[in-house]
This record gives sequence, structure tokens and C-alpha cells, in this order.
Amino acid sequence: MSESKAITRTERLETIGGYLEEMQPHMSAVISHGIDVKKLARMAITVIGRNDRLLQCTNISLMGAIMESAQLSLYLDSTILGHAHLVPFKVKGTYIAQLIPGYRGLIELMLRSGRVANVEPRAIFEGDEFFHEYGMNKILKHVPKFPPPPEEDAAEKLIGVYCVIRYKVGEPEFVVMPRRDLEKIRDGSPAGRGKTGPWFTNFVPMCLKSGVRAASKYQALSPDVDRAVSLDETYEAGIDQNLEPPPITIDAAFTVMGDKPPEDLDSVTDDLVAAAAAAAEADEEPPPPEEETPPAKKKTTKKKTEPKPEPETPSKPAEPEDDPSPEPEAEDGTPDDTGDETAKTGDIEDEPTELEALVIRLIELRGEDQARKDVAALRLSAKIPEGRVLEDLTDKQSQKLTRALKTLVELAAAKQE
Repeated sequence: MSESKAITRTERLETIGGYLEEMQPHMSAVISHGIDVKKLARMAITVIGRNDRLLQCTNISLMGAIMESAQLSLYLDSTILGHAHLVPFKVKGTYIAQLIPGYRGLIELMLRSGRVANVEPRAIFEGDEFFHEYGMNKILKHVPKFPPPPEEDAAEKLIGVYCVIRYKVGEPEFVVMPRRDLEKIRDGSPAGRGKTGPWFTNFVPMCLKSGVRAASKYQALSPDVDRAVSLDETYEAGIDQNLEPPPITIDAAFTVMGDKPPEDLDSVTDDLVAAAAAAAEADEEPPPPEEETPPAKKKTTKKKTEPKPEPETPSKPAEPEDDPSPEPEAEDGTPDDTGDETAKTGDIEDEPTELEALVIRLIELRGEDQARKDVAALRLSAKIPEGRVLEDLTDKQSQKLTRALKTLVELAAAKQE
């Protein structure tokens, strides 16, 4: 058994790129349907680089999953709406990569079989007119309500899906799946657990894929369709796909430094970060007052600035001389009104500037790698969605993160002393 070695994120991606380059002749031998091997390899690197858990997956499982995508001739991407996806799967504390076909990938494979003219999956929402009947004279009628539900409400209002397959020869077939059957599939899948899997983030597309998968079983279409369905069902059952790479030399154990994503605070933080997060929670004000803070500030600044000239005008008639002195910070040689506006905008922009300063100070105290993990953990505790930049935070999120970072910086500075 090889000894585990620590590598940086960049080194990890370079290693994976080297394996893919060595594997390209094997991929070229099995790839078809106009899929470019180099493009597939580039897309694989992009997908892996965007997902910290994929970076932690074993080399053998990653290369096996990418090789499988080449055999099926499906491009990889990082959304559930595409052809195929690399998904990390934890087995006995170790991440392994699985290949999951998307519903568009399944449709593509069915069309490639040469027997299918068209595949049409549809979602049924509350308010739609829908009727179907099986038997000798099958009937399927669907009149969608217009407009359809907005994207954020689609998962809640979905009542079922159906998929119609029109063959080049023979009668069309259709399958209808009610929501209860779809939820049963979700509840039995590892991808349906927690609030980060595709069943949570992309419920409607996952339901559509279940409909396409069920419809594909009416006839034996092609070995590629059967293989893709088997891979999908194996993953949904929580079973390791055991994908094997081609015969190339692959390093064994490794550790990616600072790149394991936080599952919860306790798993990634030290005592200082946990204390900072707890302090931010303890100091948090009730939600309604915090949400009303921005408009309240604007009104109070106007009320405070307007009364000041009134008492001063009787005692000091020269208003232009008095106005610059109370507001030297905002003065730019501009009239009083614009000075007030710059002061207001300064009030609004102070929070992001303070956050950036705190992050810089944290890097000085804890180092860049540790600071990045600290901020990720504190963002998680503040319930800030992944990928949201500081400028887009709500007032409540910004205030909570600021409190936590202030506490962490103070604790880290005290520890160094």
C-alpha cells in the first residue's frame, strides 16, 4: 500500500491532466459520434476543478469514470441538465467518482440507437389539464396551464412526469410517473440525501430523467442505452459502480492540502473558528430589526443632518463656512446635498470594505490556505450560499459574517501574542 502524500490543488489538477493525456489513446479507440477526445479531457478537468470532493476522489475511480464517458461518447459537464456528470460517492471514508448520465444524455443515446425518432419528457404541474389511459386504445392528453410556475416554485408544484417515445417503426409508447413514485426513487438514492445533492437542487430535471429511464425499458434499444441505465440505477441504489480505467500506471494515495469542503463546522474548523461562529450567533439580533436596518439608516441620516444647520444658522450666519467643517471626510468640493449622498453611499459600502479588510488581516495571521478554510466555515455558519460574492450578501449575512470574522481575528491575534 502506497504511503499517502500531500499535494496542492494545482499539483492535483496537473496530475489528473497527466493521467488523461496518457489515457487519450485508449479513449480514442472507443470514442465515437463526433466526440472530440481532447475536448472531453478538458471538460473533465474543468468539472473536477470546480468540485472539491471530486478532487478528493481516488485516481482510479476518476479515470474509470472518464473512460466510461468516452465509451458512451457523452461529454461531461457540471450541471444535471447535461449529458453526463462526475459525482463523488463516499465509501468507508474514501471518495470515489461515479459517472451519472443526465436525462439529455439518455435521450441522446436512445436517438443514436437508430430505432427512435423522438423522445419527449414532460413535467405535469398543479393546474394542468392531464388525462391518460392505457390499454388497446391508449390516450394521453396534457394541456399545460399558462403561464407555468416560476422556476423557484416548480419543484413544489410538480405532480408527476411522463415520457413519450416515438419509434421510426411501430406505435409510440408512453410512461406516466406520479410524484409519489418519483419521491420513492429520490428517498432511496444517495443523491437525495441532504440539501446539496441533485435531487434537492434539480428536482424537476431528476424527475424527468426518471421518466426517460423508465420509458427506455420498453424495448431493447442498444448496448449503450442499457449500460447508461445500469450506471444510473447502480448509483441510485447507493452501490459502487466499480469503474475500471485502462491499463496505465496510476499513483495511489494522496491528500489535497486545504481542499476538502466543509460538511459541517465541527469537521473542518479548529477551536478558534468554532468560537467565532458561536460568538456571531450569540450576538445576533432578532431577524426583523436587522432586515429593516438599511431603510432606517437612510432616514435617520437625513434627520440628523437636517437639524444641524437649523440651530447653527442663528448663531453663525455664514452657512458655507460651517458646512464643510462637520463633514471633512465626505467633502470633495461639492455642494452639501452631494456630500450627504456620498456619506450615505459610504455608510452602505462600509460593510464590504470592512469584510475585505478582515479577510486580509486573517490571511496575515493564519496564512492563505487556513484563512480560506476559516472563511468557508464561517460562510457556512452564516448560511451564505456557495459562490455568492461579498458584494451580493444581504445585510443580515454581511453583519453576521463581519461579527464572526472580527472575533476570529481577535482570537488569532491574541493566540500569536
